[in-house]
Amino acid sequence: MCQNCGYYKGRMVVDVLKKLDKKERKKKEKEIKAQEKGKEKPLTMEGLSNK
Repeated sequence: MCQNCGYYKGRMVVDVLKKLDKKERKKKEKEIKAQEKGKEKPLTMEGLSNK
């Protein structure tokens, strides 16, 4: 299980945002979106050769 988002194998196991106040919740949601955005691009040989 991921300690940051609470998901395991695509399922939500723990609601990590449940006990946070509004300010902390917004910050945590931004962190989760940033992590998901970084995971979307799989590394390929073509992508690595462009760098």
